[in-house]
Amino acid sequence: QLKKMGSSLDWSREAYTLDEQRSLAVKTAFKSMYDAGLIVRGHRVINWDPKGQTAVSDDEVLHQETKGKLYTFKYSPDFPISIATTRPETKLGDTAVAVHPDDKRYKEFIGKTFEFDFAGTSLKLKVIADDEIDPEFGTGAVGVTPAHSMVDTEIAKRHDLPTIQVINEYAKMTKEAGPLVEDKKTKEARKIVVDWLKAEGLFISEEEIDQNISVAERTNGIIEPLPKLQWFIDVNKKIAKRGNKSLKELMQEPVESGNIKIIPERFEKTYFHWIDN
Repeated sequence: QLKKMGSSLDWSREAYTLDEQRSLAVKTAFKSMYDAGLIVRGHRVINWDPKGQTAVSDDEVLHQETKGKLYTFKYSPDFPISIATTRPETKLGDTAVAVHPDDKRYKEFIGKTFEFDFAGTSLKLKVIADDEIDPEFGTGAVGVTPAHSMVDTEIAKRHDLPTIQVINEYAKMTKEAGPLVEDKKTKEARKIVVDWLKAEGLFISEEEIDQNISVAERTNGIIEPLPKLQWFIDVNKKIAKRGNKSLKELMQEPVESGNIKIIPERFEKTYFHWIDN
């Protein structure tokens, strides 16, 4: 088709991405980067598609606007702070409650740890202060679920919080979520937790809200943020053999200097947006 359209390509250089030469190039690049300490392996919260049973890149995630419910409740009669969430089932994996450091309502509780039973499992929550928390949104307090939120993972790193995975690869609740919801689908578990809160007199309110849900582009499956063992490339690490420059700098320089020209020129802005971020 490309030949019929008259594409001006050098057909002598045609290659298949998985042929022997290209596979060797990929492995060579991987080993070279690994030896330089640029490629690392670790557990991170990623986009998981329970329908396709695979990790999904940010580029392959679509955001769909839908109606959801925001639930406000207390974890326990003895816990002094109310929180709001659209996903009560994930609260079974909470390890902290975060508030803004300047929020006078909660200042006396910062640094304290509370232990109690919550919907069939035991929770140990530390009240922490974090600048990322918006005191104007909801109750101004956020339940931190390190295993099931990319934002919460970052908070957990900053405050050295434990991670408890309560949802598995099939979007079902794990053993760690407790016997009330174990092996139940997340939506079913949500109803069980809400019913438990109401029965215990801990439920405060629910309101319908507009929310964005993430779905996988290929399968339309609802994305579940899960901690998985993944390979990552450190784009900011300085490379001794390359003039002590990082991968990011090595990608910026040839375009900045004009050695590589991007046509049309306006796409330079797009290129730098990708590299800089």
